[in-house]
Amino acid sequence: MTSTLTPSLIAIQKAIKGAGGPAKVARECGVSVQAACFWRDGDRTLPAEHAITLEKLNNGRVRCEQMFPGVDWEYLRESSKAQATSPVTEVSHA
Repeated sequence: MTSTLTPSLIAIQKAIKGAGGPAKVARECGVSVQAACFWRDGDRTLPAEHAITLEKLNNGRVRCEQMFPGVDWEYLRESSKAQATSPVTEVSHA
């Protein structure tokens, strides 16, 4: 069963193809090839945390925002940058 081609599903299909196909995506995401094929075909929902892996595998050509437009990825990206640049303070256990 193939789902209706939505812009999100088209982006997921493009991301999986651009990443090297379902077998490579499965290896990188730690799932079965069947799961990656289900995501590609729209038979199962791609978990949002794997969108990040797909974006990385595509060197940013397919963005998380395209696969999951309802998620505020910009907020998450900015929060991540802020955490990476903030100094680490040691906690005293006196």
